[in-house]
Amino acid sequence: MVRELRPPASRARWRPGTGTPEVEGFTTHEGLSLLRAVCREAQTVGMDLVEVLPDKDPSGITALAGASMIHAFLAALAGKKAAKQPAA
Repeated sequence: MVRELRPPASRARWRPGTGTPEVEGFTTHEGLSLLRAVCREAQTVGMDLVEVLPDKDPSGITALAGASMIHAFLAALAGKKAAKQPAA
């Protein structure tokens, strides 16, 4: 499964640097929790982070949230791979 993460699906208050923010979207915490749950339950092999527009967000919070999502995804993949390795 390949996931596409769209920060516009998050609330504009937490991600001002997006093309089309959603009024009733996810908070950063909710988005990261959802991402971790999907990675834990599904066989995920890749993801795409789209619509991060740093020039529309001088505070940098949108880019930081995007980087956090990528980090959470990679950590979940590494955790699944480590769990499959036999103990030495």
